[in-house]
Amino acid sequence: MKNDLLAAFPDLTESDIYIDVTTTPKYRTDVYDSREAIYYDIRIPVRKIIAAPGLFGISEADNQYMTTKTGLVLSEVLRP
Repeated sequence: MKNDLLAAFPDLTESDIYIDVTTTPKYRTDVYDSREAIYYDIRIPVRKIIAAPGLFGISEADNQYMTTKTGLVLSEVLRP
């Protein structure tokens, strides 16, 4: 996933990308159980929102933000 993001956004470095995901194995059951959820949190910075921020009195620090995608997916691995 990091390689795809780096290819799509060439101004990013690998250290810019934050990915946190459940790493313990999760198994699907016959009925919904919250223990089968795999949680993820992905964050990447978006820089240079405005091309000439100085014209509008915007600092470089204010000309960026962090985009976040969080959620969950359910496991598709059957319980052994």
